Amino acid sequence: MVLPYMCRGDVKSFLKSKRGGKIEVTEFSEDLVHSQLTQMCLDVAKGMQYLSSLHFVHRDLAGRNCMLDEHMIAKVADFGFSRDIYVSDYYRLDHPALLPVKWLAPEALFDRKFTVKTDVWSFGVTCWEVFTLGLQLYPSVEAFEMASYLKSGKVPEKPPLSSDEIYEVSHQRIDQHLLK
Repeated sequence: MVLPYMCRGDVKSFLKSKRGGKIEVTEFSEDLVHSQLTQMCLDVAKGMQYLSSLHFVHRDLAGRNCMLDEHMIAKVADFGFSRDIYVSDYYRLDHPALLPVKWLAPEALFDRKFTVKTDVWSFGVTCWEVFTLGLQLYPSVEAFEMASYLKSGKVPEKPPLSSDEIYEVSHQRIDQHLLK
């Protein structure tokens, strides 16, 4: 039995199926339009806002960790990395761990410090995933190269399916951090 909140699967797999095997999609299909992608991002933002209001950081926000229900409402899922930040406003990882480095904000990657702001960075990456229909960010950059890649000030290009406004909002955090 497939539960209603998971009937369309995770966002990334769903979007990849809509891409039809293409490496890049530059126009919308008849069954997927800009407003639906925007709504997915808005749904994820609302879920993350709720987590933040409870003083939690997710630490692994990505398209693969958001589920679509029968009404195409995206729900944040997979809380295996989430941490309570009620006492302080951050969580610091003090032991070696495998982390999804392509979704990590620089402060999480460099200092192993996770805050609501690092989740906002991951939200920007998740929006990029949504508007590329599930492509992987930085496909030519290996995980071990991410630190130097981010230090060089490079940012992802605007996906062809994204409006300028969505791209600006989803990458505002990236630009703010790199200007410091």
